[in-house]
Amino acid sequence: LAAECLEQYVNDTHNLWWACLSNEQAYQYIQAPIFKIHTLYDRNHIYAKAEVPKDIVDPTMARKYIDMYGTAFLLSLEKLLNNEHDAVKAHPDGVFAASCLTHGTANDVTIAPGITKIDIVGDWFFQLGELTEYHRQIEQCPDTEDGLQLPCNPGTNCQFQFPSPLVEACTQAITDAGCLNFPNEQKCNKCLKRNKEAIVEGGCTAKNKNNVERVAMEICELQYAAPTTVAPTTSAPTTATPTTSPDMSPSLTDLPSSVPSLQDPCVGLRKGQCNKKEECVYGKKKVKKCLAKENWEHACEKYTTKDPCEEIDVCKFKNGKCSHRCAGLRKQKCKEEQFCQHLKIQNPCLGCQLAAKCGSNR
Repeated sequence: LAAECLEQYVNDTHNLWWACLSNEQAYQYIQAPIFKIHTLYDRNHIYAKAEVPKDIVDPTMARKYIDMYGTAFLLSLEKLLNNEHDAVKAHPDGVFAASCLTHGTANDVTIAPGITKIDIVGDWFFQLGELTEYHRQIEQCPDTEDGLQLPCNPGTNCQFQFPSPLVEACTQAITDAGCLNFPNEQKCNKCLKRNKEAIVEGGCTAKNKNNVERVAMEICELQYAAPTTVAPTTSAPTTATPTTSPDMSPSLTDLPSSVPSLQDPCVGLRKGQCNKKEECVYGKKKVKKCLAKENWEHACEKYTTKDPCEEIDVCKFKNGKCSHRCAGLRKQKCKEEQFCQHLKIQNPCLGCQLAAKCGSNR
């Protein structure tokens, strides 16, 4: 960590060293030249961490979230593009950000035709001067018909794929079973149960049985929903115009001032309706929880490594994360722990909530 950054966040009253792990705070203090390679849409962040379903029947929410993620990532590059640092660097920083929905950038992905990131980084690092105009590249895509920015690079697995193979297979199998010919969603769902074996044999199957059931029910739900027009899921790729000198940065002035918010599918649902949706959970008014006793509270989650975490008596480091010793303890274990108390509190997840936010326990 940069000593200059630590001086700003560590003093006699505060020990906020962890702030210097963030690019937002640390970038201005880094003296060495940086070349940032990162896709505009990180598949791991979107699908694994944000838990956007891969097998979706209605792509509306997923497309909005992917668009939002790309916008947020572009905003995170502002300091680099605007050279907002205090250091005198040997040469300007560089960036290669392809419009790909992947975790990592494959070597054959290009933005300017025929020029790979390997070629560009080599020219930037050794300052050969042959590819200077390509040292800062951010791929730009045309908006979709509904005004979204989605990944458009033609590279392998770069674009948002819809529908998934499972959704295609299930739609065909459910159609063949005649379930989409019924007058309403309720009868469609009953048809699913009656024809389960035939639908599975038709290809609507996967290791995650709950996911298959969710997909099948959503196919019925969408069939009887109010008709909407869904815009194409991908746009034709375009090549971003690279900067003409290391000091000229791509403009961010055309970015939207705000990002779209996801529509919560669980809002306002009654208990019975809520429990039918796999992505939702219904929370009761009060819950019992293991909490820290007064004077034993501590924000353990701010520590990202083992040593500083374990220096605090009430913190524990497990599975790569630092947390309070009371977190997640069952009643008996909670009572045995000197720092903790088992209390009934107002449920922060009262009513129908997203399972990704409030956990899977109903």
